[in-house]
Amino acid sequence: MTKNIAAENTPDRQADYWISQIRAAQRREENWRKEAQTALQRYVLESQQGQYDGGGRFNILWSNTETLRNAVYNVPPAPDVRQRWDTKDPAALAAAETLDRALTYTIERSGFDIVARRAVLDYLLPGRSVVRLRYDPVIAPAFDEMGQPMLDETGAALEQLNDETVQFENVAYTDFVHSEARAWEKVEWIAFRHFFTRDDAKKLFPPDAYNLLSFTSRLGETDDTALGENNNQSSDEAADRALVWEIWDKPQGRVVWVAEGVRENGGVLYETDPPLDLEGFFPTPRPMYAVEQPDRLVPMPFYSQYKEQAQELDRVTSRIKAMVGVVKYRGIYDAAMGGDIARIVDEGEDGSFIPSDNAALWREVGGLGNALWTMPLADAIAALEKLYQSREQTKQVIYEITGISDVLRGSTDARETATAQQIKAQWGSSRVGGMKREVQRYFKDLLEIAAEIIGEHFQVETLKTITGLPYPTEQEKQQAAMQLQQIQAMQEQAQMGDSGQPPPPMPPEMQQAEELLQQPSWEEVKQIISSDGLRSCKVDIETDSTIAPDQRAEMQAFSETMQMVGGLLQQVMPGVQSGVLPPDLAMALLTATIRKTPLANEMTSILQKYEEELMRGNPLQEEINALKQENSKLQEELENKQGEIAVKAAGVQQKEAQIQGEQVIDAADLQLRWAEMQERA
Repeated sequence: MTKNIAAENTPDRQADYWISQIRAAQRREENWRKEAQTALQRYVLESQQGQYDGGGRFNILWSNTETLRNAVYNVPPAPDVRQRWDTKDPAALAAAETLDRALTYTIERSGFDIVARRAVLDYLLPGRSVVRLRYDPVIAPAFDEMGQPMLDETGAALEQLNDETVQFENVAYTDFVHSEARAWEKVEWIAFRHFFTRDDAKKLFPPDAYNLLSFTSRLGETDDTALGENNNQSSDEAADRALVWEIWDKPQGRVVWVAEGVRENGGVLYETDPPLDLEGFFPTPRPMYAVEQPDRLVPMPFYSQYKEQAQELDRVTSRIKAMVGVVKYRGIYDAAMGGDIARIVDEGEDGSFIPSDNAALWREVGGLGNALWTMPLADAIAALEKLYQSREQTKQVIYEITGISDVLRGSTDARETATAQQIKAQWGSSRVGGMKREVQRYFKDLLEIAAEIIGEHFQVETLKTITGLPYPTEQEKQQAAMQLQQIQAMQEQAQMGDSGQPPPPMPPEMQQAEELLQQPSWEEVKQIISSDGLRSCKVDIETDSTIAPDQRAEMQAFSETMQMVGGLLQQVMPGVQSGVLPPDLAMALLTATIRKTPLANEMTSILQKYEEELMRGNPLQEEINALKQENSKLQEELENKQGEIAVKAAGVQQKEAQIQGEQVIDAADLQLRWAEMQERA
């Protein structure tokens, strides 16, 4: 929402407050800005008047800067977006992959490498690097299918979003100030200085604010004591720019535009809500500081740490230049022999002899050597050697201060052992390691803000275009669900009509619909990446190394990784296949091992994709185990059957014994009756 201050000129919106705050911030940084200007001029061998001033100077600053510049940054960062926690959430995995591809596309399209190199140069020279991010939508007139402009109900032309990008922009060290604070988290406001042309101002400001601007400044004015006033800088460039400060006020949640000379309306052009609703409010992360101070956020150039030694190096180099001019082969000779000596110098070639008419005179003086008197150079050469030694000692002191080892600069001594060179390389790497981590931290913070902008502002159609991911929309999933229901109903009717027949195979349309329903929708992905809470919990953003890859080191790391993982698999998989080791424990051991390797990012993502296959183990072994279980069941059933047969057999034997007993009793009874009948007879 934009507020026109011309109608709301209240005291808290007066520009005087912001002017005083900006001036105070510039005064706090005054000494640093002078040192930064000195470092920049020293880097390009420029005098205070802007003229080349390289005579008799040893540009150690340029040498050190170029060495460190390529040591801390060489290639653009590669985003690595993944789930923060292993929740097996398909939507979270899709959101991570979407942001990963979108950030990769943004880095390639936005020219991030150029911005990154300039940022590293600002880090190494002025001592503070600031890069801001912008959301850049491309709005164009909307056309129908026939190519005709589309109009609304009032007849006005409709517009549509044709494209949207995230842009990275370097901010000059003189064009950025912030409130006083001891930590970046406590900074309440930041301000960017702009030099707008008339065309740029018309695009940005409403007409009433544009009419208040004064186009009387030059691009890149170096006056840091005010907002462009009292600037005595002379330049051939026309003063046709409007100097405007863009202030991001974090406590009030607003963006204020202040221009010098707009006194009739309090100096404030207008206020707006922040164009980016960022979690950290500011459109830039914590700057890179070359030399951090624990009690203040005032930068300091690296060059200030060895400025005196660099000046001493210049003095020694200047004296060496003067002494080299002294060390010349010069002398005097007898004028009577001047003609012959001049001919030797002017006409004599290598291995040639010159005829002379003064042979008797040459014999008298004892030869050419006795006719010349050369200037003594021994003392001058000794002094020159001492100066060279002094310069090397001064350079070593500078390298000690900066932490640039000989191996890091590509210089070595054949007499040194490999162990000694390795120790020097490790020492240099440890000193430069802090710079590398700071650069990578800054790029990581930039990518986090870029991911936030992409998640909250990019439309689904844009995400689909730049990522190429085939996720369906909610509408497509609903259509697939309806199609699946229709196919299932048709199958049920077919089965009812053909009773006793086997069910028909699943048609391809049904399988495609089921696969589509299992995928997360673009709306679900958009909800995750557009929510600060969901995004911070479900994805993590890291960068891989921004240093030039070492092919030998990469191959060694790959070989060691393969040996480690291969050995672990040989030890773990037999236990998983035999059922002794639980699959989830084996997976945890494998994941923990891979995370400690240089190839962790690539292998972990692959491991997540094929985790189920790895946890299942060997399919043949699983089949054998299943057969063993089935055999055990059959054996148990056989034993049960055998027990039942034994019980039945025992019952039969008991029944037979009972029958035999009854038969004996019946026989005895019959004999008794027979005896009784005989007695009666």
